[in-house]
Amino acid sequence: MHKSARIQQGLLSHRIFASVLDIVTFFIVSVLFQLLLLYTVFSIFGYSEMQSEIKEIEEQHSLTLKSNAEYYEYEKVIQDIYFNKYPNEIVNEYKQLYGDNFSIVHIYNIVVLRLPVNPTFDNYKTDYYQYVQKEDGSFDVDAIGVMVEGKGSYYERNLQSLFYSGYKRMDDIVEKFDHNYYTLNVKTYSYECYARIISFVVCFVLWFIIIPLTKREYATLWMRKFDLAFVDSRQGYFLSKRKLTARYIITYLLPLVGFIFATKYSIIILIIGYILIDHLSLLFSKDNNNIADRLLKIETCKLSESLLFVDEEAEKAFLESEEGKKLSDESFVQKLEDADEIIVVNYDENQL
Repeated sequence: MHKSARIQQGLLSHRIFASVLDIVTFFIVSVLFQLLLLYTVFSIFGYSEMQSEIKEIEEQHSLTLKSNAEYYEYEKVIQDIYFNKYPNEIVNEYKQLYGDNFSIVHIYNIVVLRLPVNPTFDNYKTDYYQYVQKEDGSFDVDAIGVMVEGKGSYYERNLQSLFYSGYKRMDDIVEKFDHNYYTLNVKTYSYECYARIISFVVCFVLWFIIIPLTKREYATLWMRKFDLAFVDSRQGYFLSKRKLTARYIITYLLPLVGFIFATKYSIIILIIGYILIDHLSLLFSKDNNNIADRLLKIETCKLSESLLFVDEEAEKAFLESEEGKKLSDESFVQKLEDADEIIVVNYDENQL
């Protein structure tokens, strides 16, 4: 029996819903399992205590301000770190990087206030700050820049943004010059990566390998809910375990990398971006298959309206059985009933 007579392709809407629900369920379970690992298994290695120490250090340096704080709150924290806590360290680092002896105030003007390194009458100020001018007309790079007066919500928003961006870099400065803070961050980050890897792999194997293999159609729980199953697109037979595993590895290999490192860019590019491209491929490609399905020659069928076999031998054995012969006869009759018209060729007996 030809594949097209046995296989009914699954509805595209059902396939998209099942896929999206699979991804959402998988990531929610992965994140919950990761948190469980961190606060149970990894707490044995001091994860919770290290988190508490990190929070204490951040509170000591006032690194816990929210993104909606006033600009002068950020300014106060930045100036404290620059001028009171790590002035010598910042100056030495700047000297190593650029080879010049800049004062801590000059560095503050350049890095935080974004004033030019060498001010002139053409560039001595920005829309928000300007260098102090000496009596001889030159500019004092070793005096903290003076705020340029301005009004309106646009001015205030941009001023807040200027100091907030500088404030966000204070974490890196403290981490560079506080060895304990650096060590604690490295250890906790390592534990978090390990927890992500373990949670991702365990949930991946459970959701996409073990659960599908509990039934012959190799479908996830959401695919079963939408009456879907995978078949080999060439012969129309059930997938092998190896092919099913390869499909999900290809689908989730890049999201795994993004999930492990979990930075803003990895989440956007490797998780959201890849999954979006994958579903756009499913939606707009000619065969309505995603990337992995096209690579591995896989098709999604509607289970209740398809006649599926493990291989060619199983198909032959079924068709030779009484049930198979009966089904073939019914299929032939159904095709006649479904035909739009039957062409009858008239002939003249005298011509025979």
